[in-house]
Amino acid sequence: MFNFDFGLDYDFFSKRWPTKTGYFFAAIAITFLVLTLEYLLKSVCNLTISNYLTVLFILLALLIHDVLWRFSTGRVIFLFFNKIIIAMHPNVLKEYKDLKKILTSLIKERQVGGWFKVIILPEDLVLDECQKAERYLVKQGLNLLIWGESISGQEQGKDVTQYRLKFSYIFNYPVHNPSAKALLIRDFDELLKERYWKVHKENSLQEISSLGESITEIGLYIIAICLLTRGNIGKGLNILEDLFIRIKNDPIRKKLLICPKIKNHLISLYNLLGIIAWKEEKNKTKSVELANKTLALDENNYDSHARLALYEYQEGNIPESKRHVRRCRHIYPKHPCTIFDQAFYFILEKKYSNAAIAYKKLNQATVDGLMAFEVANFLEEEYSKKKKEIGFLFAAGFVNTKFVPHTKLGLKQLKEFCRLSENKAEYIDFYNLAKGSISNYSKELPNV
Repeated sequence: MFNFDFGLDYDFFSKRWPTKTGYFFAAIAITFLVLTLEYLLKSVCNLTISNYLTVLFILLALLIHDVLWRFSTGRVIFLFFNKIIIAMHPNVLKEYKDLKKILTSLIKERQVGGWFKVIILPEDLVLDECQKAERYLVKQGLNLLIWGESISGQEQGKDVTQYRLKFSYIFNYPVHNPSAKALLIRDFDELLKERYWKVHKENSLQEISSLGESITEIGLYIIAICLLTRGNIGKGLNILEDLFIRIKNDPIRKKLLICPKIKNHLISLYNLLGIIAWKEEKNKTKSVELANKTLALDENNYDSHARLALYEYQEGNIPESKRHVRRCRHIYPKHPCTIFDQAFYFILEKKYSNAAIAYKKLNQATVDGLMAFEVANFLEEEYSKKKKEIGFLFAAGFVNTKFVPHTKLGLKQLKEFCRLSENKAEYIDFYNLAKGSISNYSKELPNV
């Protein structure tokens, strides 16, 4: 996707013109101005202007007015300039007009500032219920609508402004999944309830800045999650990363709920993107980088350790690979992947009895078919590289027979292993397991 920047003044378009009432009044005013100009030209300059030309001028002026109005209030401007639009209702700004400047400044400080535009809605726009706000949000193509009201009064003899803010947004979870929708809404509501939404007049400079920080953090978090639900992983991830860097280094803000929430989202995204990079993009370097990012946030992340164990082995870094296998065993000792990894290294170290015990444990385990298929392929590749180590042939046959719908192939591999390992005492435990599997499946597949 390309981002076009034609050098236009976005601030001009951020000044929201009045809604339909203002549109018609402006149209009348434009018609009057054109007629006045025509009168002046006729009387002062003695120019003759036909009625048709007058009508043409009026229509042209109204057309320009209509286009500019639509760019200011409609969806076209947002789609055209590919901006993420945060809109604020004037009621929020009644007491402190600088709040928009603070919000804009805070967003621009962030690396993602170029994507965003903060706008102020028309003053005659009435938003008094959530459904109306959401309809307006969709109609205007906004990403986030901040509305509500500010109420001024006194508290313990001091002037104070209480903000009752509401955030409207659109996400893309399927309508048939109400639990996901409810979870997302509850997630956002928790952040709003935790923040302080009051500004004391005597301390307004500091507290209005703090208010702007809260609106910015929660607003960007909401936008990031909504972007993720619509499949825009890149922008959503960048926003979350930037937010997390700023929050985790603040001793006060890192104690708020938003910090662990962002952290959990980042861990999930890094894991997902790491798996995609490894399996679909075949980009192991990128996958490892994402795994290390995950471990920097969660040193006990099982998937990352498992991926790095395989990567380090393939790179020839056996000690580091074993370290990740040990971490996997510490985190999730009964996971099938942990057992497969342990058994693999037992074979590599010629500890065949220990490997046989590990494989016996898998008889009671539920093994994912796709994972078993990948393990079997890996073991077959290792056997092709190390023909002298027939323990890998047994392991491939065992996995193909038990967990992958390649029973015929698995039985052939086990029979070949039995032929090669006959009279070799070190393989006796593998040999017995192989004979047992062959006996069990021979009735079902007598011709194998």
